[in-house]
Amino acid sequence: MTPRLLNLHVVQHKAEGDNSKYSIRARLQTEHGMYYQNHHDWDLMAALHGLLEALEQRIKAEKDRRVSDRRRQTSPASR
Repeated sequence: MTPRLLNLHVVQHKAEGDNSKYSIRARLQTEHGMYYQNHHDWDLMAALHGLLEALEQRIKAEKDRRVSDRRRQTSPASR
């Protein structure tokens, strides 16, 4: 899928000295629709990494579902 637009919203919570908790929300627009994901962690880079990993897994699962639906529709048994 080709990404069109990725919006990230980062919020810092519980700032205590060097420790802060971060929440990240993402909205990814593709030619097949919108995907939403959120993640939180005490490390900003770990939160971003977790968010992108979860978003990638969601997109791959959606693609696999579309491919299997397409195969089911074109299989000789359904004709």
